[in-house]
Amino acid sequence: MKSKIWIFILLALMLAFTGAKAQYLGGNGRGDIALTKTLLKLGNNDIYLGGNGRGDIAVTKASTRLGNNFVTAGNWSVTANWSAAALPGTDEIAYIMADATLDQDVTINGLSIHTGNSLTIPSGKTLTVTGTLANDAGNTGLVIKSDGSGAGSLIHSTANVKATIERYIGAWSVNHGWHFLSCPMVAEAIQPHFVPNPPGSNQDFYKWDEPSNVWVNTKTEAGAWNTDFESGFASGHGYLVAYNAEVTKIFRDSINVVGVSVSGLTNTSGKTYRGWHLLGNPCLLYTSPSPRDRTRSRMPSSA
Repeated sequence: MKSKIWIFILLALMLAFTGAKAQYLGGNGRGDIALTKTLLKLGNNDIYLGGNGRGDIAVTKASTRLGNNFVTAGNWSVTANWSAAALPGTDEIAYIMADATLDQDVTINGLSIHTGNSLTIPSGKTLTVTGTLANDAGNTGLVIKSDGSGAGSLIHSTANVKATIERYIGAWSVNHGWHFLSCPMVAEAIQPHFVPNPPGSNQDFYKWDEPSNVWVNTKTEAGAWNTDFESGFASGHGYLVAYNAEVTKIFRDSINVVGVSVSGLTNTSGKTYRGWHLLGNPCLLYTSPSPRDRTRSRMPSSA
């Protein structure tokens, strides 16, 4: 009989400590131990507390905080703004339930922005979400700022996340003011936010055409909209823009998180700039070209 008891105990302990998902259901007075595969998995944070002579075993599981609620409007770094009175760790999910401003670089497992609330990422700050990002507040729930010093940064991989993304563009001057621009959204119209409808005289918005080797303007010489120009940003393509005063342009829609393939690139013989194409980053990353690239006088002939 003793050998039977020890066999039952040994088999039960082997099951418990091999990492199987199990829950202890108690002993029966004979030394038998009942286990069912349910919620409990013994791992690095679990402690075996020993038996009691009847074959019972006691297990305690170290507590793990899975989420943290941002409940008071203000800066992310203020612990008093969080329900746990501590900042969320890299393995946690942050629930935004009040208007939050990211005032430090943060890496977290998940982010959930509740309806009616917002998270703002200022210029120079980076938020990295390694898991799922959910935004139930729409375009205004996630705002990524931009100014003359740079832009905020969001690194994630969740599709169909809506946001408002700013792009600061400095004013043109005698030998400075051209900027390369591409769209980080799934879709974005060019008019009326980036080019007025009808086009005005205070902005230029070009694309490069390799076969003709000219910069093609959104407006004709008469000042009307060029009907040969696409109505929306082409994903993966770059544009050359200039404005007579500093502006902050806004992208609003779902953030693009997938790579874009560009095919059919031409290489026209006999052209000065044969094979040159202006491609744009289709994702949410800020780049700043060198002053030489922004010099207006270096543009080829435009059409």
